[in-house]
Amino acid sequence: MKQHRTLIVMTVAVATAGLAALGVYQAIQKMPLRKVEMQTVPVVVATRALPLGTRLTNDDVKVVAWPAKT
Repeated sequence: MKQHRTLIVMTVAVATAGLAALGVYQAIQKMPLRKVEMQTVPVVVATRALPLGTRLTNDDVKVVAWPAKT
C-alpha cells in the first residue's frame, strides 16, 4: 500500500512540475523581444587556430564587430 502511495505522490509531483515548466515556457515565448542597439568597433581576429610564428595572410584573419563597452 505504501508503495502505491509513493508512486501516486511522485506521479502527481512530476505532472505538476511538467505543467509548471510548460506554463513558464509559454509565458517566456509570449514576451516581446527587446532589440538592444550596441556600439561596436571593428577588430581583427584569426579565422583558425594559428601556430606561434605563422606568417599571416588575408585568409588567416577577418574583421568582425566587437562590443565597444564591456
